[in-house]
Amino acid sequence: MKTKTLLLIVTTILLFSCSNSVEQTPKIADTAPTTPPQGEKEKEMVIKKGKEIAGNTFKVLGGNLKKAMGKGGVENAINYCNANASSLMDSISNVYVANIRRTSNKLRNQNNSPTAAEQKVLAHYLDGGEMTPIAAILPNGNKVFYAPIKTKALCLSCHGTIGTSISEKDYTFINKHYPNDKAINYKEGDFRGIWSIELKQ
Repeated sequence: MKTKTLLLIVTTILLFSCSNSVEQTPKIADTAPTTPPQGEKEKEMVIKKGKEIAGNTFKVLGGNLKKAMGKGGVENAINYCNANASSLMDSISNVYVANIRRTSNKLRNQNNSPTAAEQKVLAHYLDGGEMTPIAAILPNGNKVFYAPIKTKALCLSCHGTIGTSISEKDYTFINKHYPNDKAINYKEGDFRGIWSIELKQ
């Protein structure tokens, strides 16, 4: 089943990458979740589905990013992210009939700014809340999955410390694309942000 899902994702991504127009994924409702899912079964279903979507999205994004970095280092990886990350997320969102987002309290791309609901979840984790997934129901009735994102070793080449894990030259290049960047000085294992996945069915 997972293999079929990944094949479907890759096929959809290839189809979308051939199109000149990119459909913007709508943001999750800009209000805080009001109620938890009804009962443990529904909560488990939301978390299971959210984990599946987050895991497969990470495989696609991470795999492509690793290839881009292998071919041309940080500059090529940043160019790849800048040109393709949004369309890839939109493609995967369409496959799963979901709004898939990643956001943080320290943004690189301002288009990923947290909604009011996401700000509350970020605050929960930053204030010492348990680093486990959260299932909730939005005011529009859709179920939503939130989960913490931890910094991986691969991320440090673009999100680590300038002069140590990020070269001065590479960070100058990053700054050209993202002049308001705040997403640096992370160490492996640090809390990086959250997955925010609104299930639309």
